[in-house]
Amino acid sequence: MFLPLRRSVYAPTALSCCAPINRAIYRITSGAAAKAWCGIVVVLSRRQGYSDARSNDLPALSAYFLAYK
Repeated sequence: MFLPLRRSVYAPTALSCCAPINRAIYRITSGAAAKAWCGIVVVLSRRQGYSDARSNDLPALSAYFLAYK
């Protein structure tokens, strides 16, 4: 099941600011993401209002980060 990500916050200039690779994203994508996700990424899930993403959201998040071009 794919959960639409209603809110995600990412600083596209993080790589040029020498921010480190986001290790959590690297791990959930097994390093196969086409984009190097750097710095802090905030993901909120929408259920009854916005809330933190949960472990059952990881497959959808992994698919999102892998598909992002």
